[in-house]
Amino acid sequence: MMLDGALMRVAAARGQIERGEVAAKAESLSRALAIVEALRLALDHERGGEIAHNLENLYDYVSLRITQANLRTSVQPLEEAASLLNEVRLAWAAIAPDAARP
Repeated sequence: MMLDGALMRVAAARGQIERGEVAAKAESLSRALAIVEALRLALDHERGGEIAHNLENLYDYVSLRITQANLRTSVQPLEEAASLLNEVRLAWAAIAPDAARP
């Protein structure tokens, strides 16, 4: 659900950039960054090992791209950030049914 929330805010920011809604764009991207940071902080490095480390690096990069989009008022970094977040969302969706099995 958090990934969906981040993706929704990134999509909203993209539209806001296209419409020239600078203040709304900044608010949407601030919220997206907060969600990505919460995802990063929730990682369990002890149990998650290399996967947690890789996700942390990915979340750091996504945060960088969102910040760049905000500073430059550019949709290109948002497209990359959304693509990466969507890949993580799809991966979680693919393993969720397996995780529920005994």
